[in-house]
Amino acid sequence: EEAQSPGKWEGPTESAPAPSGKTITVVTCTEALEGCKLLTESSVEAAEKIGWTAHVINVTETNKYDQAVQTAVAQGSEAIILVGVDQRLISSGLKAAHAKNIPLVSVFQYNEPGPEGVNVEVSPNASVEGKLLADAMIVNTEGNVNVMFMPDSEFSLPVHVLAAAKKQLEECSACSVKFAPELN
Repeated sequence: EEAQSPGKWEGPTESAPAPSGKTITVVTCTEALEGCKLLTESSVEAAEKIGWTAHVINVTETNKYDQAVQTAVAQGSEAIILVGVDQRLISSGLKAAHAKNIPLVSVFQYNEPGPEGVNVEVSPNASVEGKLLADAMIVNTEGNVNVMFMPDSEFSLPVHVLAAAKKQLEECSACSVKFAPELN
């Protein structure tokens, strides 16, 4: 796609001040995983920079996500950030948060926002990211890509990124692409 020059911005030139004194909870996939750890630390740092209190619930087992969200609701969180949490695993937590009008912000999981799910999903465009990944492989190997993808369905975003990369690599006649069996 051709790059387009940005249009003239006619909106505000300064951001509105953040409301003060808010308390949020970050419900995160295990911080033993570097991606979960970095996203959690960044979420806490951002909250603290605007004067908010941030609590973290580090979940090491996927069957504990729902309980963690319900705990955040019960403890009076005014917003909940979900790091690497699939909304299909937190149905009771979603209902509890929605009942108290607590916004749920999901990051890097590719959850579909909606009335029964999270309020917002903050993720890169998986199709673009996958295409760029494949293109980088092709450029860096001068078209001699020999890769084995190891799919893992625990986190939705990488699944979508790898699917887009696979599609892009299938157009490369010199590339060798293999897929390992599903891990979980």
